Amino acid sequence: WELVGMGYDVEVATLKELRVPPDWNGIVLSSVYMWHTGTPNGTSGVTSVQIERDRGGTVNDLLSTELTIDAGETDSSTAATAAVIDADYKILEAGDILTFKCTAVPGGTVPTGLTIQLGLW
Repeated sequence: WELVGMGYDVEVATLKELRVPPDWNGIVLSSVYMWHTGTPNGTSGVTSVQIERDRGGTVNDLLSTELTIDAGETDSSTAATAAVIDADYKILEAGDILTFKCTAVPGGTVPTGLTIQLGLW
């Protein structure tokens, strides 16, 4: 999913929400990956994203370690600290609301465009 359009600055903010459809009931979040579709990260710091799951008003972080893109990089594949999916919250149910939040952006050059990919099974 595109969280920030190509050419637009990535900022600390709530980026997107997704309601889990009925045919995803019981599906498991197995992996996460993200990349900048425009300018890569600046020279210091990271781009960090947390995914929250709201189930009937109870909100939990799906990631016990946030998804990051390191300084000077364009994607999360080589992150110094890999994202960790919280085993207690990885099973999705129809009606869950997933909220994608950018919690940090690097210093220096502001990255642009941000897309996230979820591995579901």
